[in-house]
Amino acid sequence: MRIAIGVTGGSGAIYARRLLEKLQPGGHTIHVTLTKYGNWVWKEELDQDFREWKDGMKWDGEEGASDLIVDSVNDLYAEPSWGLKKFDGYIVAPCSMRTMSGIACGIADNLVTRFGDVAIKEKRPLILLIREAPLLELHLERMLALARAGVVILPASPGFYLKPKTIEDVVDFMVDKMISYLPEG
Repeated sequence: MRIAIGVTGGSGAIYARRLLEKLQPGGHTIHVTLTKYGNWVWKEELDQDFREWKDGMKWDGEEGASDLIVDSVNDLYAEPSWGLKKFDGYIVAPCSMRTMSGIACGIADNLVTRFGDVAIKEKRPLILLIREAPLLELHLERMLALARAGVVILPASPGFYLKPKTIEDVVDFMVDKMISYLPEG
């Protein structure tokens, strides 16, 4: 699969890291874009720079490993911004309210909001792992508009009926939920 992943400044970098870890052995082509605050939150919450973490993983060229391409948030010419490139799915995790609102209003001013725009117009899966509480009426209105456009709005609200024992169990619940909305392949 070809997947574009955006990491924004909403709290929850652990979800992005685990999503990438789970997709790493699949032989996918993954484009990841971190916003300025996505980078900051990753470092703040995970005590590691994104690039250090990436360099410690086995990507690109390892047998069965996915290819990971890191795109600049300012590069509106990168592949995820093109509808013709036919990505199988787009995920923003965590998704800040700023990014969600930008996508809902069609403001494609960075690569993450641009690929959100592309996903909607090309009718491709777009999953937004929303990380905010409480939600304002304005947030809810934009979420409703996105849901009507076919976007999966997935609040980072794990279920506890599986009786998680660790934080990793809770994170895996949400990551598996995100992955379940991607086409099989």
